[in-house]
Amino acid sequence: MNKKTIKSKNSLANLSLRLVFLVFSILTALILLFNYQISAKAVNQEVLRNMQQTSSLLQHLFDTHLSNGKNLQNNLANSVTLQQHLEKQEEALLDNYFLNLEKSDEKMVFDFGFITKGRHTVWNDGNAPFFGIQETQLEWIARSIVFNNRWHFINLDLGEGSVYMLARRVPVVAEETGEVLGQLYGAIVLNNNIELLHQFEIASGVNTAMLLIGGKPIASTIENPEQILSNNFPEESHEPFGAEYLYNQIDLRIAGVKTPVSVYTTEDNTNILSLEHNYRISLLFYFISILLAGFLARYLIQKRVVGELAPLMKFAQGCQTDKNAGTYSGSEIKEFNHIGRTLEKTFKDLRDKERSFQDLFDFSLSPIIVWDSHGEVVRMNSASDRVFEKNGEFSSRAFLNFQSVIKPQLDMVNEGAVITGMNITVFDTVYRWNLSPIELEDGVHSIIAQGQDITTLIEAERQSNLARIEAEKSANARADFLAKMSHEIRTPLNGILGISQLLKNLETDSDKIEKIEVLCQSGEHLLTVLNDILDFSRMEQGKFNIVLSDFNFSSLVSSVANIYRPLCMEKHLKFEIVNEVPENTHFHSDKVRLNQIIYNLLSNAVKFTHRGSISLRFELPDLEAYSGDQPIRHLSINVQDSGIGISSAKLDTIFEPFEQSEKTTTREYGGSGLGLTIVKHLVALLGGKVSVKSLVGSGSQFMVSIPVQVVSPHNIQSGIIRKEDLSELFEQQVSLLLVEDNKTNAFIAKAFCEKYNMQVDWAEDGLSALEKIKTSQYDVIFMDNQMPNLDGIEATKIIREQLKVNTPIFACTADGYEETRDKFLEAGADYVIVKPLREKNLFEAFSYLKTRLEPDQT
Repeated sequence: MNKKTIKSKNSLANLSLRLVFLVFSILTALILLFNYQISAKAVNQEVLRNMQQTSSLLQHLFDTHLSNGKNLQNNLANSVTLQQHLEKQEEALLDNYFLNLEKSDEKMVFDFGFITKGRHTVWNDGNAPFFGIQETQLEWIARSIVFNNRWHFINLDLGEGSVYMLARRVPVVAEETGEVLGQLYGAIVLNNNIELLHQFEIASGVNTAMLLIGGKPIASTIENPEQILSNNFPEESHEPFGAEYLYNQIDLRIAGVKTPVSVYTTEDNTNILSLEHNYRISLLFYFISILLAGFLARYLIQKRVVGELAPLMKFAQGCQTDKNAGTYSGSEIKEFNHIGRTLEKTFKDLRDKERSFQDLFDFSLSPIIVWDSHGEVVRMNSASDRVFEKNGEFSSRAFLNFQSVIKPQLDMVNEGAVITGMNITVFDTVYRWNLSPIELEDGVHSIIAQGQDITTLIEAERQSNLARIEAEKSANARADFLAKMSHEIRTPLNGILGISQLLKNLETDSDKIEKIEVLCQSGEHLLTVLNDILDFSRMEQGKFNIVLSDFNFSSLVSSVANIYRPLCMEKHLKFEIVNEVPENTHFHSDKVRLNQIIYNLLSNAVKFTHRGSISLRFELPDLEAYSGDQPIRHLSINVQDSGIGISSAKLDTIFEPFEQSEKTTTREYGGSGLGLTIVKHLVALLGGKVSVKSLVGSGSQFMVSIPVQVVSPHNIQSGIIRKEDLSELFEQQVSLLLVEDNKTNAFIAKAFCEKYNMQVDWAEDGLSALEKIKTSQYDVIFMDNQMPNLDGIEATKIIREQLKVNTPIFACTADGYEETRDKFLEAGADYVIVKPLREKNLFEAFSYLKTRLEPDQT
């Protein structure tokens, strides 16, 4: 950089001088300003007080002057001599009387006087003409005075000018007779009344005074009053600073009433001007003192501080130019010594870090390359050299190929981006590169890239993908196998359970009934194991689905009671349901999964309880939250039994797959050990929690809490129909088309349907069913799934889409998977029944069918 472009820096001494000068200037200015404000305020207050005293004094003098005139006039009016001369109309004697009075009283208040009787002047003292007032004008003055014993301000226009006066009238009353002998008038002329102004000056101490009427001077002790007034002086000025005189105007009052007469005074302001001058001298002195203090501070700082700072600056410059600079020599000033020692340690740590970073760069096992912002290689460590070596020599071609591949990424990083996980193959080795910019204040300075040999990782990923593919194939194969096995097992199981249920209802011999009951229980046990295995398979594949709908909770409770109360009665167990959920409460949740949770818990309770009781409790605590406008509550389900119980060691694993409380339990009670695992998974899917308490020999208690949304009942069908005489379920005979390829299954289904007084027509496959539907009308269609020629799903779709038939279709399939159920419903089925057929399942299905047919029948 050119030295001329470097801005010169200030020295510490100069900065210190400026700082000291600035601080002292501010402090002194604040002190002087504060002192000036205090002094000015005190002077102003004193001047104002003096002005007020002067005004009061002048008013008092004026009042005294008028009072003297009043007393004199009253005494004259009461004089017996005056009364006698006036009564006898002795004008010459009146002249002598007043002449003697003027000689005896040097301070005569009145400028002229006269006496009237009636409307005519009977005597005057002859002084009025001196003021330009004629005898005839005295009568005008007399008429202008309205009240006795009061001063009146009179403006007498003489043509060439006006005469301003204060006049007073008092009656002369005979002492003996009380007769009014005349009116005695006295007047004080204000024009050129210098004597009055001198009295004001002497008494108040002002320099000059002026009498004003309406702002115009009529008497003045000043040589040129008009000139003073023309200079636009304020009528009243109390500002003491900068003015040679203080001006004050006082409006005179008589008996508290303001008059047009005012006194304008001037007062010498020399003392205050002298004070102001001294203040300016002090300000100059303070300013010079600050300058001297600043130069003294500069000298001391330069001599002491700068001398101590020089070694520190020399050491810092040495560290900047020479990285191996020596140690700091120290300073007697604590702060400089601390800065120097800190700087010394900082540079030492920096050199150590640079050395560590250099070693890390040079000896790193990973290749590291540094480019500048133009894409040119700045540095490469030895590991990078080995990457591009072939047969012991550096391959320029390989490096150029690497450069061409990574060039677009370098351009992106140069814009500030960070790139990770970029795989580039060099020879037979795959390296994963991470690129990041090294940024300074002016932007990206350089780019650093670090590589990692991931050849083995790539191979491991390839093997892992192959293993995953094989695992998926195996899982799909297992799912297909379970689906086929489910269908193959459910088909004969349908026949076993169907025949056993039919025989159980027809047989009356107790011995044979007991044997048939064993057959039914064995079939039900086999069906439970099969369902658990299928549910566990769906759970592993993540295919458990939650289907939310609105339902009446009371119908669910009734269904549970109808199923498990007979089972408990058969084992001579007391079964109690305590439902604290309000009647006719409706929930928005998955009714099927909620049923499955309750069924699994109650099935375990019935299985492992030989005596005593089983209780099922439902509770719905207070409101906790809202979802939209609907309240969310937690449904509490408590299943308690008096069975064999669970040991404390097994409580932590009881919800694991294929786990039972003891190894002998499986042999004694059977079961797959999947029921509680499915319960825990379903509760989690519904957002709830499940826990267990148990004591061996005393029974178990399972507690479930599931969030449910409480909804208002809007035409939700309860679906609960009392199971009385099955043949009377429908008011009219129902015609049913049974589509089933297996003769055994068809036989069982037909037998069950005939118990409901149904007229059954049988079709052996989907094509036959379509032909029958074209020619006949049915109330309901029972549709199997896997059939020759045309399966049930395709047949359902044709019935809905092509034949446009709206007859209720009940799918009856041996495939228990959700996918099959969803496909049937999507094709147009109204209800899905899973084989083997059981009496309670058919009753629920036909109860639902009744709700569909009732509107048509009505």
